[in-house]
Amino acid sequence: MAIVKLIGITQQLAANGPVSIPNAKTARELARPEHIQALNIESLLAVPLVDTGEAIRYLSWSSARSGRAATDIVVLKTIA
Repeated sequence: MAIVKLIGITQQLAANGPVSIPNAKTARELARPEHIQALNIESLLAVPLVDTGEAIRYLSWSSARSGRAATDIVVLKTIA
């Protein structure tokens, strides 16, 4: 169930645009560190998928490595 709760939190965070969290285990935005620890997530990216100006879904990418390269964000925004 940790993944379901993390998806809900991620969608709320990305509602206004891309979100990059380079150190998920200490991020205040995620509020529930047990979800992050259970999934062994170090970093997180989330980008809204937009259709006619409205977010219809969210694309997220988590990693067991910390930090994110700026190119990771560009790639996700291009896909979205």
